Amino acid sequence: MFPIYLTGLSGAGKSTIGPMLAGRLGLPFLDLDTLIEADAGRSVSAIFEAEGEPGFRSREHQALARVAQGPLAVVGLGGGTLLAEANRHLVEGAEVIWLEVSAETAASRLVGRTDRPLLRVGSPAATLAGLLVERQYGYHTAATRRIATDGLEPSAVAESLAAGLLTPRELACRFDGHEYPVRIVTRGMDSLHDLVGRLNVRHAAIITDQNVAPLYTSSVANVAQELGLKHSVHVFPAGEDGKSLSTVETLMRSLRAAEVDRGGCILALGGGVVGDVAGFVAATYLRGLPVVQVPTTLLAQVDSSVGGKTGVNLDAEKNLIGAFHPPSGVLASMATLDTLPEPVYRAGFAELLKHGVIADPALTTALTRNPDAIAARVPLALARWVRASVAVKRDIVESDPREKGRRKVLNFGHTFGHAFETASHFELSHGDAVALGMLVATWLGERLGETDAGTYEALHAALTAIGLPTDWQRRLNDRVLHHLLADKKRAGTDLDFVFARRIGEVDIRKVPLNTIQDLATAARSSGPA
Repeated sequence: MFPIYLTGLSGAGKSTIGPMLAGRLGLPFLDLDTLIEADAGRSVSAIFEAEGEPGFRSREHQALARVAQGPLAVVGLGGGTLLAEANRHLVEGAEVIWLEVSAETAASRLVGRTDRPLLRVGSPAATLAGLLVERQYGYHTAATRRIATDGLEPSAVAESLAAGLLTPRELACRFDGHEYPVRIVTRGMDSLHDLVGRLNVRHAAIITDQNVAPLYTSSVANVAQELGLKHSVHVFPAGEDGKSLSTVETLMRSLRAAEVDRGGCILALGGGVVGDVAGFVAATYLRGLPVVQVPTTLLAQVDSSVGGKTGVNLDAEKNLIGAFHPPSGVLASMATLDTLPEPVYRAGFAELLKHGVIADPALTTALTRNPDAIAARVPLALARWVRASVAVKRDIVESDPREKGRRKVLNFGHTFGHAFETASHFELSHGDAVALGMLVATWLGERLGETDAGTYEALHAALTAIGLPTDWQRRLNDRVLHHLLADKKRAGTDLDFVFARRIGEVDIRKVPLNTIQDLATAARSSGPA
């Protein structure tokens, strides 16, 4: 979620390799010296002449502080930037790549350059050798990766670094003693080989919907064939209407016709509805088969595919029938997000933001500051955010796998969110509904003294920056309040309600339903919040 920094001596190749690496990652490139020059209105050499090295270092620290708080980018640092402990503190938690180079090679690359004030006296090679000794501690302390650039073409260095940064990220999740991997990849379905291959099964039953089937079924089927598995494909209608017991029965009959036995596994290929339905089928068919979740929407990647909840709707009420059935593995490929319609893609950020509000304010900040990366669907950025979001959910689920206590905080925004969603007859997406529900919860929280003042405004700004809806007061009608009364978290006349204390911290309180109704009714008549 932080910038990616390149460090090393002058001549290491930061200004050459940086733009190449940024291009491969789909990110902008920033050169810290160029930013300093723009701020000062003069060159680095002129700054040294007028203000000396202390003046330059002060400007350098100020520029780095701004970059550290800015959008995701590849940033080329000055050769001496990481000498200062204050600067090393600013890059903590970020990817810092040390481009190693010998003093002799660096000097040969700088022949004819006159814009390096520290190299104007004496032998450049000798000066650089001294600087390397002086700066090596800072490079070594801050670097998370290092690569020797002597003898390598800049394009080869950039390609190697990009490959490393785009490698799969994996989290281990646990559910009641059962451990499974969540693998987050920037492209392709190759990692599915390992996730399915470790199951020791004979038959892979792919459950998907009519929208996803033509896009990815062949890729998943190819994996099964390469593993020597029999495979079958079971397709049901897309949309919330398909999340029903009748769909489950139809799928089970299809599995039986395909002769799926206890040597089989389920591959849940699709968005949240597919994951919930296929997971419930896996939990109940033949008293339980292993399931690998292959979520193809951002919402499903950070929410329904992780945590072990499965289920279907009963009439108009969401998820009233279900079971806990953790997956044997999850593959979240950022490549599948390229085919999502824009509204579906954007809606997924509601759950990422929810996890940020619950326990990771840095994730909330990163989403708010990177609208360009969101709009461009930058795989590296998405993979980082998905990993951070899944980590929040993983930690909460592991502490309370069956939702007896702490896990209920994951319902932040869902009390009103489900009511908005159901009242719209599911025309409003789950993600958009959760976005609205989070705002209602925060607005109520400020008025009940459960939420710090200013939190609503900060959340509203974050949702606006991401491009999610905020018009909850316009949508708050009698149908929404009616469905609120049917919420499954209701206990008599009270409701277990999740409030945001502040960005990064939430809590659960029992609130009388009539209190919520009275405040919600007041909100409807008070105009835009």
